[in-house]
Amino acid sequence: MLSQHETIKIYLLPSRSSIFSATLGIIIILNSGTTFADYNFLKDLMRINISLVSIIAVFLSCNALLAEELTVYGSRIAANILLTPYKKTLEQKTGLNVRIEEKNCGKGLCDLLEGKCDVALAVGDLNATLDAARKWDRDIASTNLFYHPIVSDDIVFFVNTFNVIEKLSIAQIKDILTGKITNWKAVGGDDAPIQVYMDVTAGPIYSAIKTSLFDNQDHPLNCARVSSINQAIDYVIKYKGAISVAPLSHINQEKVQIIQTDRKIERQMGAITHGQGSEKVQKLLDVISAEIKKTKSLSRHQISRKITASL
Repeated sequence: MLSQHETIKIYLLPSRSSIFSATLGIIIILNSGTTFADYNFLKDLMRINISLVSIIAVFLSCNALLAEELTVYGSRIAANILLTPYKKTLEQKTGLNVRIEEKNCGKGLCDLLEGKCDVALAVGDLNATLDAARKWDRDIASTNLFYHPIVSDDIVFFVNTFNVIEKLSIAQIKDILTGKITNWKAVGGDDAPIQVYMDVTAGPIYSAIKTSLFDNQDHPLNCARVSSINQAIDYVIKYKGAISVAPLSHINQEKVQIIQTDRKIERQMGAITHGQGSEKVQKLLDVISAEIKKTKSLSRHQISRKITASL
């Protein structure tokens, strides 16, 4: 408590103003020779200042609630790579409240067609996403759907580090996948059976292989099915005769050996909209593209870290 012989001098300083408000800063310097009336004045002033801050906080909260919402559904991996890291920047630059709901690619596309979201994210091209949507018993045509490619990732085949094979042609890989070649000796390797482990019966990897190797036609594959890419990688690390396929971003090249091929296989990540998308969707896509360009496209290491975190 202050005595009757202490003075309180109060200096009111305007702080830096923001878009919505300006607040007052208080500097209190205690000197000698004040009265209790001065102390009571200080208490009143501080109550006013606290009330002012409370009003400003409520105003800012209401403003955030009134921001126009943009809803994005779809691939968890694409969301973690393309949207989640930039969400704050996207909202600041577009003035939109971006709501992200992570779903299966196919379900996200179904929700887009039902008007539940503004954008559907996809890992894979439009055909792969349409195939995924059909698994939800939706016969979807590509009419009026527009695919916006944003970033791509290489699809690579890989073998055990003790395998002497370093290169294969796409034709040889096709014969291995279809069971025409079943021994490594046939492609210049050891006399040992080829063990194919793949998680490609559906989704973007299967779609990329189907497009690049089988002219976009479904084809039975001579492989042991695994439940995930990580499981396929584990089998290749464990078995000398094993081969599998995965996005390059998933591969630790210290643990497996990537096979060089005569042609690249890629998978895309992007967004799907009705037509070109609304004005607010275009704002979102423009900012995402700009952020990706700032990093001169996502490096494989960056993609790998983000995908690993999402698994």
